[in-house]
Amino acid sequence: MSQEVLVLINGFQALNVLLWQVALIVGLVVVFGLYGIRKDMTPFNNGYTTFQAVMYACFHRTVWPLALCWVVFSCVKGYGGQ
Repeated sequence: MSQEVLVLINGFQALNVLLWQVALIVGLVVVFGLYGIRKDMTPFNNGYTTFQAVMYACFHRTVWPLALCWVVFSCVKGYGGQ
């Protein structure tokens, strides 16, 4: 008989709310973060610095799945709301 590993977050409602907020903010930043930069682009000006391009390219593929993982995990374990 296999045993299910239970992840207990009961009593940590503040942590749950915090992680939901972080997931929401991270998701919005990944999706809409470049809007202000990209709208100022011209053929001779790409609109963003090399630092901004490197930071976005390094982190957007890591933080987006983490945000989605939290949403899926919390919903599956019953911490997603009523």
